[in-house]
Amino acid sequence: MKHSIRAMAVTALLLGACHEEEEKVLIPAAVIPQDTMTSMMVDIQLVEGAANLNKLPGDQRLHYQAYDFVYEKFHVSRERFDSSFSFYRHHPELMLEIYEEVVDELGRLEVTEAAK
Repeated sequence: MKHSIRAMAVTALLLGACHEEEEKVLIPAAVIPQDTMTSMMVDIQLVEGAANLNKLPGDQRLHYQAYDFVYEKFHVSRERFDSSFSFYRHHPELMLEIYEEVVDELGRLEVTEAAK
């Protein structure tokens, strides 16, 4: 019985903590803004999809060139992208927002292509 009460108390504390209002995360100036990161991630998912469809055996150069194109398109270095991705990975609530937008945008693109 003691264990049940303890377990219920711990559960109540954890649930209460989950419902507390989260503090807004300040994104450092060196980190790519969320909207830009979202757009970059959409393009990267398109690159990944194309690479998986083509299954280029043994030659990763085209794959890396496609990534480089995305970095150039957004005027971002690979290092800045990697460090920004790491920042968002350490803030899962922000990463979730980005991925939700990525999925939404990819869905819109799929509908647009299907309508053609």
